[in-house]
Amino acid sequence: MPTLHETILVGLPKVAVESQRDKAANKPKTAKEALVAKTSSAKPKVAEAAQDKAGELLVEPAWVTVSADRAVAVLRDAGPACEVLVEQWIATKNVDAIAEAARSDELSGAARKAARRAVSVLRSRGVTVPERAAAPAGAAKPAEDEIVDATYNPPDARGTWSVTIAKRRGGERAHIAEVIVREGVGVINAVSGWMSRSQIKEAHQRIHDSSSIAPAPVPVEWVRFRVQKALEDNAKSGQLVPLGLERCKDLLEPAVTSEPAHPLAALQQAVGDGAAEAVAGLHNEPEFRSWLPDVRAIDEVLRRVGQKLTPEDVSDQKKVDETLREEMKLATDRYFTPEQRAEVARRMRDAAVTIRHRAGDERAKEILKTAHAIEAAGLITAPPSEIDFLRVFFQKGIAFLAQQTGGQLRVPVAAAPAGQPQAEQSGPTG
Repeated sequence: MPTLHETILVGLPKVAVESQRDKAANKPKTAKEALVAKTSSAKPKVAEAAQDKAGELLVEPAWVTVSADRAVAVLRDAGPACEVLVEQWIATKNVDAIAEAARSDELSGAARKAARRAVSVLRSRGVTVPERAAAPAGAAKPAEDEIVDATYNPPDARGTWSVTIAKRRGGERAHIAEVIVREGVGVINAVSGWMSRSQIKEAHQRIHDSSSIAPAPVPVEWVRFRVQKALEDNAKSGQLVPLGLERCKDLLEPAVTSEPAHPLAALQQAVGDGAAEAVAGLHNEPEFRSWLPDVRAIDEVLRRVGQKLTPEDVSDQKKVDETLREEMKLATDRYFTPEQRAEVARRMRDAAVTIRHRAGDERAKEILKTAHAIEAAGLITAPPSEIDFLRVFFQKGIAFLAQQTGGQLRVPVAAAPAGQPQAEQSGPTG
């Protein structure tokens, strides 16, 4: 399975891509390219007209008369029809909505440009647009306050997670550092740069659109401590510290001397350490969809299935399915040793950070309860195979392997008696 954190950064690579596009756009065209561009210039206008027409259908009447306190939310909901909506605000002189949208930092792209353009249009027509209320005399100005915040992306199937730290002063562009860590290896990548708040939000939105996981806000001290501990793994594993980490140094300091509380410590305390309880269906959460056992463990399951089957059993699909289910159950108990269960439980608690941010406290509590049940499991009283979350690991692994081979599993069967060819079971997964 691909590692999310190796392919999706905070959005910094996009800046370089757009720069390359700008250079390509400014490159002088040949005579042939200019002729082609001229002959095809009418097509975009038709497309834009069609898009505007479609956008008009998306504007609800209630949006036109919306109050200032809901202007930003409505403009975001309008999507591609945002420019059409702003035009209607201008026509109806909804000055309060336009003013609030124009000065909001939550909007970006076409919506923000349309709102600010609307302010200029109204002023050119002699309409007074209210300004943001001035701060009381002696009050601290926002531009004087330095803000440092951090976000967290949970571990994937290989224990790879990432964090970002942003520092800005007032309305200035933020200094961004992103660090990617793999458990047991250390820091494997680090980048830094400067981005506006709108660019940061757009980057987070791209991550959500690609993975259904939105980076969750976490305490800065917790992030810095996690990176410090990861650097200790670099020294043990021999993984070279990325050169980009030096440019992130300003955001990773000062060093944290003692381990801060986990972001879900208070929620964990509310759950308590009572009877262990596991919740089914957690693998539907996007944080857990890529979690699979090691491929060698899956191969071992298929090998053991083949050892229990005879050439005559190949045609008995029911017996094949029963043998496969039994071996997956045994493999779950073998694979999830106390050390492996502790690692899974720790990663689940980290993943609960973004789950809580997206789905709320109750869903996060279910994750914490299941993590506790996994740690409390044993080989006799509560074997791992009785915990739905652990049992599904091998079910997903077998299904993923079957998907790669066209919906069938190839199970090597024990050698047939002399004079008969060795059989190999191929069939759909149960």
